[in-house]
Amino acid sequence: MVRAPTRRYLAGKRALDLVVCTLLLVIAIPVIAVCALAIRLDTSGPMMYAQLRTGRDGRRFRMLIELAGGAAHEEDTWVGGRIGIGGAVLLISAPVPRCAITTQDPDTGERDLDTLRTIIAYRGLTNDHDIDFGVYGEVEQPGRIRVGDSVEVLTAAPAAAAAS
Repeated sequence: MVRAPTRRYLAGKRALDLVVCTLLLVIAIPVIAVCALAIRLDTSGPMMYAQLRTGRDGRRFRMLIELAGGAAHEEDTWVGGRIGIGGAVLLISAPVPRCAITTQDPDTGERDLDTLRTIIAYRGLTNDHDIDFGVYGEVEQPGRIRVGDSVEVLTAAPAAAAAS
């Protein structure tokens, strides 16, 4: 038969947990502060640029990198290839399938804008069911990216390479 822990045991365990966590926090805070200072001294802007954007209220799609000046949905042709932006190299791994959450008001959660039908109306479906909009880029070589940096296709996507 297993006995329930006593109040004394639980109080002692709680006290030990608090002491150990406090000590670890005291050790971690200076390390975190030094890392944050080193990043701030090396970087002129925020560590990651993120932008929420859509034509209606700006809060339905999140883009970490927004590109301008290319053909509409040019990034779709990069899937499977590599691109360079600033000092970074990204492997464009897959298209981003959109989900129903983009149809809901960010404040209320109520469905109020049929973004998916809008995307389907001008882009259609891929694989008879996916509603793609954007691409995933995985960091292959870290580097600094700044507003205004150009994008260079370093390795063509397999389908694009076969076509040329």
